[in-house]
Amino acid sequence: MKKVVVYLSNNSLNNAVCQYGLDIAKNLNSEVVFLYVINIPIIVPNFLGLAAGGLVVGENSDMIYELDEKKATDEELKEGEQVLQAAKKIADEQGVSSTTDLQKGDFIDILLNYKDVDTFVMAICEESKEVEENITTLTRELEHPILFVNKEFSKVGSVLLAFDGKEDSIKALEFIKDSGIFGLDLKYHIATVNDNEEKASQILQTAREILDGKSAEFITLSGDVTESIIKYRRANNIDSLATGAFSKGMFASFIFGSTSKNIVKNALVPVLVVD
Repeated sequence: MKKVVVYLSNNSLNNAVCQYGLDIAKNLNSEVVFLYVINIPIIVPNFLGLAAGGLVVGENSDMIYELDEKKATDEELKEGEQVLQAAKKIADEQGVSSTTDLQKGDFIDILLNYKDVDTFVMAICEESKEVEENITTLTRELEHPILFVNKEFSKVGSVLLAFDGKEDSIKALEFIKDSGIFGLDLKYHIATVNDNEEKASQILQTAREILDGKSAEFITLSGDVTESIIKYRRANNIDSLATGAFSKGMFASFIFGSTSKNIVKNALVPVLVVD
């Protein structure tokens, strides 16, 4: 059975992340893994820094060394276990099969080691800097859908998908429709940002064909991509945003742009990124 991996840390959105993960697991008929990582830095003996060509080590180093790993404290282990058990209790109460995983190390490396994943769910907030500062790496490396949670839980009944008709956006739309990640009664808003009316119509026709028979609206917007998408979402009170993991094209700034342009950091609703 595939799994929904819910990444938890000690932050105010833990309960929301847990609830979104459980809701997705119910829709996908998946089990849940609650993951807590104690981030442990790896220390290289005699390490002085980085140079253009690689590592710089001390004069007396012979370049053959063992990596020193800081130990997790009893307090860190206890805190992680408490967070995981609280989440598992919620899953048990809702009848969702779940396991817990307390690890130490680099959280991205640990996430990359997971196999048979349906979706990753994680918080993006001031208290979870490790996620906020690594959005680009996460979306490029994990190769699975990621739901970034930025608010308290509420049922997702509608989604706004940024759509440019290219492979990534088609893949994102088909995943949402075919998987039922947000349920089968989802209301779709498909938006393209294009000043060329004819081109926009062609792009949206592709989405219409994919969503044949579904409840959907198809919208052409103009202006700044991120601003226009966010503005439309707010005006229509849409529950979530979705995008492909675009590395280029009109929606590149959604994930890979500056802070002000990054939709994951600026949306007021959960953002699903589909790779």
